[in-house]
Amino acid sequence: MQDSSFSRQFVFTLQVIHVALAVGVVLFGAVTIFMFFVNSATSGVATRGSIKLLTQVNAIFTLSAFPTGFFLFSAVLGKGREQSKFAARVKVAYIVRTAVWEGSAFFGLVVLFLAGKSTLSSEPVYWINAIAPLLFLLFVGLTFPTQKRLARIIRSRGPA
Repeated sequence: MQDSSFSRQFVFTLQVIHVALAVGVVLFGAVTIFMFFVNSATSGVATRGSIKLLTQVNAIFTLSAFPTGFFLFSAVLGKGREQSKFAARVKVAYIVRTAVWEGSAFFGLVVLFLAGKSTLSSEPVYWINAIAPLLFLLFVGLTFPTQKRLARIIRSRGPA
């Protein structure tokens, strides 16, 4: 990091971790959509009252998870000037932020999964639970670790 950049291997490792966290959401989302189109069951696993409550919890979780992820990212990075530990802090900051967002995304998908085809067809308002995984994928794309983004982090918070 003497030249104010991370090695290609470090960036690649961070990118793989970032993608791996996103793949779980994408795969579970695909399963949820598949079950919606293939499942001919008349109702989901949960009652409509439960789905309503879970949707409200999901809204609160989603509205708090994304700002919390950004806050934790900044908190983990800190303003420390110890060069030897900075790369580790960057990696942990990326993982923590993405994991918090991933939790929100999975929660939204689980609510959709529990609602089932009958509830989602008769009350499409519950598709609002899809916002969390869609936001997750958007933010994963917008914060994808690149050499340029990491260089900005070094300039703003890195070792002197």
